[in-house]
Amino acid sequence: MNVPIPPIFLNEDDFGEYSVIDGKQRLSSISEFLLGKLILSDLEIFKDLNGLNYFDLPREFQNSLKIRATIRAIIILRQSDKEIKYEVFQRLNTGGVRLNAQEIRNSAFPGTLNDQIVDLSEGRNFHALLGVKSKTKSRLYQEMKDAELVLRFVSLKDSWANYSGGLKKILDSYMDNNKNLEPKKVDLLAKDFLETLEKVEIIFGNNGSFRRWLPESKKWKQQVSAPLYDSQMFACYKKDKQKLTSNRDAILKDYKKLFVEDDTFIESIESSTAAPNRFLYRIDKLDKIIKEHI
Repeated sequence: MNVPIPPIFLNEDDFGEYSVIDGKQRLSSISEFLLGKLILSDLEIFKDLNGLNYFDLPREFQNSLKIRATIRAIIILRQSDKEIKYEVFQRLNTGGVRLNAQEIRNSAFPGTLNDQIVDLSEGRNFHALLGVKSKTKSRLYQEMKDAELVLRFVSLKDSWANYSGGLKKILDSYMDNNKNLEPKKVDLLAKDFLETLEKVEIIFGNNGSFRRWLPESKKWKQQVSAPLYDSQMFACYKKDKQKLTSNRDAILKDYKKLFVEDDTFIESIESSTAAPNRFLYRIDKLDKIIKEHI
């Protein structure tokens, strides 16, 4: 019909290698049709082609699709300004399925750091603590919330005490500035994460890790809380594993008291959770409890 198809946008990841920023559905549909996997239906023009796949089409139609330029590509080059580049990612994120912040980071900042974050986020122990039993049914996994939790830890583990706000900007900048981090440093990040995860599990177990204590029913809430993830991971970071194990019951007892006696702690995990005062308060409270017992 000679109706123009909107251009696709590609990001140049490396020389000769591109990732799709906008237009994945168009490319997939064209590819599947030309491979004979799709059948035409509900055509109002060329109605006699309904029910046919590409290989069933009359020769003139096949030839026109082969030789006609049907789609244009706009490529964002590697040397493009990084701020403009990221802005393009966000502005193009207006399709049928909108990407969240971590999904955009996954596309915008490919490299050794992102690869490690994805690997860590899919670890069996981490998914067990998050309650991810089926990847196909878990929103945490499908929306890359597990990967964002890993990023929260690696980007703030050594600087959380100086947090002054702008969490999204911090995560974006960390991904951008470290996307091609050398393998040894990436391995150290993974080591810190896995060791800290083990310490959290020692104290809180599968039921209490990253979850709220419900004093009325004396049980842990099933839903994972990102603010409590911050509190537990940063408070356990660099703490002595043996001392945590020996003093687990005392730490857990005082931690549960926070949900009964400390209204400010409750506020810090319920609303405006990225505000500096609330971010720092919830981590500092658990950090002090742990230090008192070890």
